[in-house]
Amino acid sequence: NIPATVIEPSPRGVPELETSVLRTAVLVQLTREIEAVLRSGRTYPLNEVVLMILEAIYRGTGCDRVLFCLVDPDRLFVQARMGIGDGAAALTHKFSFPLSSLGAPIGPAIVERQDLFVESIRESRHGASKFASTVQATAFAFCPIVVNGLAIGGFYFDRLAGPLELDLHTKQSVLALREWGTQ
Repeated sequence: NIPATVIEPSPRGVPELETSVLRTAVLVQLTREIEAVLRSGRTYPLNEVVLMILEAIYRGTGCDRVLFCLVDPDRLFVQARMGIGDGAAALTHKFSFPLSSLGAPIGPAIVERQDLFVESIRESRHGASKFASTVQATAFAFCPIVVNGLAIGGFYFDRLAGPLELDLHTKQSVLALREWGTQ
């Protein structure tokens, strides 16, 4: 069995800073749980591991959608394979971008193995791109998954309103989760 953590919803009126601190604590706890599960010596199906990571990112960042993406076998496109959150199923079907500058910003992030944290899509150079019109988000992050020096996919997560607003500790926890996804 995979351990589960039950988190009670925040009461109304809790200041945003306190909510951010709570989310970071949740993310740290879920990261520890995933680490313990993966170090247990048991073998888990890849889909279960990915789902645990998606849930941890979703619950720990306060983002609206989180997607797991893979590069196709011909290394021409990166495509979403599964996701959780508000409208994630619909976005999963549309999330397919070339592994070239035409697939900006996702394609180049995969090719260059570069993490992206964009606070405002509209104010970024991607504001009028096919990507922006496809995801319909206000802010996003994309963290490539690299195995043996080759980017094979990544974790995409976004907000449908407002900036990303992830502190350094939260970003580090997400990057640690991404590394567990390569195990």
